[in-house]
Amino acid sequence: MCHAACMRCSEGGCGHTDELRLGKDGRVYCRNHYDLRYLPHCTACGEPIRDSFVTAMKGQKFHSHCFVCSGCERPLSDGEGRRAGKYVIGDDGLPYCQRDYKRLFAPRCAACATPMTTWVELEPPLGAITSTDSANGVAVKLCRRCASEAPSCFS
Repeated sequence: MCHAACMRCSEGGCGHTDELRLGKDGRVYCRNHYDLRYLPHCTACGEPIRDSFVTAMKGQKFHSHCFVCSGCERPLSDGEGRRAGKYVIGDDGLPYCQRDYKRLFAPRCAACATPMTTWVELEPPLGAITSTDSANGVAVKLCRRCASEAPSCFS
C-alpha cells in the first residue's frame, strides 16, 4: 500500500503523478508510458493507437489518419476504423489507391505507353521486325485501342 502522494510513474525519471495506470507487470505508469508499453503501435508512425484504427496489409495496425495512399497521400480509411475503399499493395509493398497503383505500377502499352489493367498480347511472326520489343519474336502488350490498329503481321 502506498500513500497517494507517493504514487508516481515507474518509468525512470518521469515522475508524473496524474492519470496513473497499473501495468500488467504490477508497476504504476503515467498514461503516456502505459500507452507506449501496452497499446498496439501504428505501423506508419510508430505511435501508440489510442482510438479507432485500421487493420490492413496482413494484420498490420494503423491510425485511421495514417493509412493513406503512398502516392497521393489521400486517406484509405473513413476515419472510423474501417477501410473506405479498395487499396492495392504496390510492387514496393506500400498501399496505394487504385488510381495511383495503375499510374505507377500497371503495365504500359508498348505502342502508346498508356497504363493498362487489361491488354492484348500479340506475337509477331519469327523474324518480323516491327518494334524493339517484338524484334526477337517476343509478345508485346498493347491496349485494346492500339491492338485494334496493329498491323496484320501481328495476327
